[in-house]
Order: sequence, then C-alpha cells, then structure tokens
Amino acid sequence: MIEKIPATWINETDIPIGNFQSEIKNAEWVVLGVPFDETASFRQGCGNAPASIRQFAINLEPVNPFNEKDIAEVFVHDFGDLEFSGREEMFHRIQSILRLTSHAKPMLLGGEHTITASVADRFKNHLFLMFDAHADLRDKYDENVWSHACVARRLVEKIGGENLIQFGLRAVTKQERRFAKESEIMQIFAHDWTRNKEEKLLQEIQERLPSYEGIYLTLDMDGFDPAFVPGVGNPEPLGLTTRELFSFVSKLPRVDGADITELNPKYDNTGCSQAVAARLALVVLSGF
Repeated sequence: MIEKIPATWINETDIPIGNFQSEIKNAEWVVLGVPFDETASFRQGCGNAPASIRQFAINLEPVNPFNEKDIAEVFVHDFGDLEFSGREEMFHRIQSILRLTSHAKPMLLGGEHTITASVADRFKNHLFLMFDAHADLRDKYDENVWSHACVARRLVEKIGGENLIQFGLRAVTKQERRFAKESEIMQIFAHDWTRNKEEKLLQEIQERLPSYEGIYLTLDMDGFDPAFVPGVGNPEPLGLTTRELFSFVSKLPRVDGADITELNPKYDNTGCSQAVAARLALVVLSGF
C-alpha cells in the first residue's frame, strides 16, 4: 500500500515509535505525525511534538506496565510526519492515508487538536472519547472556524453530539456549556473525577459500545494538570493526574483509533511532558 502514498507527502523518521517498524501490509497500527501549528491562541510550538514523542519513546522501557505486553509484540508502522501546505491539504492527505490503510488502526501525533476533525468520516460510527481541559465547542475563534478551540464543534457537526463524551474539562464558556446540553454531549469535569466516577464512566461506555463499531480516543495533553504536564500550549490548573488518566485508558474495552495532541516541548525543558505523551502512545498502541 505504501506505493500508493506519494513520497512527497511524508517526511520519514529514523526512529519509528517504539523503535520497531512493521511492514504496512501487516500493521495493526499505523502512526502518522501531523505537525500542524497554525491556529495557536497562546503558545506556539506543538508542531515539534511528533519528533519529540518518538525521541522519548525509544528511551522508555518498551513493556506496557498495565498488561506486560512489549511494544515489539505489536505490529506498528510509523510513516513519519505528514508534509502539507495548509489545513485543507493536511485534511485531504490524512483522509487519503486512512483510506489506504483501512486494515489498521491509526494513531495521529499532533500538532494542534484541530487534526482530530480529519478522522470524522472514517470513524463516524464510533463513540468518541475526548480528554481535554477545554470543551473546544466554539463555532469560531479568532475568526477561524478551524481553530483548535473549535475542533469538538466541527466533530459534532459530523458525528452528532450524543456520540461524544468529554472528560477532564475545566475551561468551558457558558455558550459552550449550553451548546453541549442542547447537543446531548456528555461532559465530565475534572473537579468531579473520582475512582467512582471512573468506574461509572467505564460502565457507561461498556453499555453503549454495542451500538457502535468501536471507540476513537482523542487525548489533548492539556487535559492533565500542568503540575504533571506543563509542556502544553494552553495550560489549565485543576486537571487530572497522570495516574488517573492512565488508569482510565488502561481499562477501556477497546480503542480503534487515537490521537495525542497539543504537547508543546518548548515549554518543558525537563522532558516530563514529553515522557508522559510517549508513554501514553506506547500504552495505547500495546493495550488493545
């Protein structure tokens, strides 16, 4: 299949995630870096995240601590980073690559959260789980309907609000809250998150899953409390801990596609944020 994807679309990587590279035809997962960084509303720099995630991933132990599965046991093909000249071309190329690799589960490494809207057609019959500090339900932000602050709004227009669950929220406007209620979006705020809330949400997902083809998981790194993950474009206090989010993800019944967005390595010289994103990618790839 790789011969059908123009070479000019891809900037190949020398360090595929996990440092193991499968042939595309055998891949269970395909990984694509999408260094989109055009609508940042506060701190630019998340376009550097895909390369940073890969660099940290090869320096982490390859075994998933939740199920003891080695990433080497998973057939993953990492394309490298997508080349594009703007948002429209980016969406077109992502969608083309997803069609050409329909046998495999995709993981996109952002880049801005805007990239998630590109997968709506491929996953329109899936339940979307969105981890984020922000609701991202604005119709327009900075005169741009494709701002990262609008991604959930664009998703809902494609998949319907009843098929979206948002959790980890703590930065939501009154207008977004009203729209969420009108659209039947399930929202769980970070200050309400407890072990009991985690269990109830997992039960809700399990009960709803038979109505869907699977689950798409979109993970905005600013969903974490900045005490744990400071390297993001729009940090918001009072978020979930790394242990809380990893606990939830490890208990999901399945994941059929995922993305990790809004990591901004520029704002974490310690590398803690990058390490969390890299471990998150490895856990998702080897967990389902």
